[in-house]
Amino acid sequence: LGMGLDPRYAIPNNVASGSGMVWANCGATQFHLVFGEEAQVVPGSIGLWYDDLEGLKERILRYEEIGKGEGAEGKERPFESFSIDMDPLSKKESIRIVDRYGNVFYCRQQSSDAAGQNDHTELIRSVRQPILTSTDMQHSHDYQSSDLLKRFAADHESQETDCRGIQHVEFNVPPNTAAKIAEFYDRVFNAPTNLITIPSASSDDSDSATTIDVNVAVVGIGSVNPTTGRTSQSLIFRETSLPLPPYDGHHISLYVGDDMADFAVALKSCMDAGVVWVNPKYEDKVTNLNTAKKWNQFRFKDILDLKTGKQVFELEHEVRSVNHRGWTGLVRR
Repeated sequence: LGMGLDPRYAIPNNVASGSGMVWANCGATQFHLVFGEEAQVVPGSIGLWYDDLEGLKERILRYEEIGKGEGAEGKERPFESFSIDMDPLSKKESIRIVDRYGNVFYCRQQSSDAAGQNDHTELIRSVRQPILTSTDMQHSHDYQSSDLLKRFAADHESQETDCRGIQHVEFNVPPNTAAKIAEFYDRVFNAPTNLITIPSASSDDSDSATTIDVNVAVVGIGSVNPTTGRTSQSLIFRETSLPLPPYDGHHISLYVGDDMADFAVALKSCMDAGVVWVNPKYEDKVTNLNTAKKWNQFRFKDILDLKTGKQVFELEHEVRSVNHRGWTGLVRR
């Protein structure tokens, strides 16, 4: 996908044996890859953006040579399938990749001065997470001892990754929940939300067809363009009548506000809603403002119908302040 290893977690033992945590960085955003007996699968899709798709296409097509005895980096390709299509909105190519476990990635070209987002000072475009480079390898004996890390270390010092960041994460949700999910983010986080109804043709049998409206909640994350109202990132919740798999513990991580005061407001809203939660797998045991300030984060996983208090969707949120140590790794271009 064209990401880089975060040097803070690129410990040889973590990467080689899978016994710990690894962060895969892309621009200002990250994937937190946690060790587990079974892979976590997002029930929907993940949208990634690139300045162009040529490097990604080159890496993918290299695996087409598997079985021909040449051209492949390994004997087994690291994904299940891919397709290259034309995005109907941008009229540019997009690439759909399904990994070995069933996670779906939509990779789209979106230049840094993309239409509707012409602000180079926008945070997600002007900051980045650190990545492991060849210089890091030279200066650390621990790194030098790992041939696997040498393979994945970036061979340049620009600190740029081919993948520029996470554009959206989309989740399939049960019927009649999208409006309630939008209200939850609107009321609890004061996030910009939109509820979209999409007509979808569905055939019950060969002789007749019915039209079913699909409701989609879009929750804006990050900077808001004052002209278009679009946000730099989004969470998407799409209703489906298909069976959904049991929740497997996958999570999203968000930074809120500009300072600790904004973070405290977000915590209070979640405490008032009764959703603050402690994940027993981790050290941070946050139940109030004092412990939240200590860890600079809190967690919740129940998205509620605010009128009834009932859970409508389960998704762990790791909500961080800008004082979190993960934030300090960001540096401006």
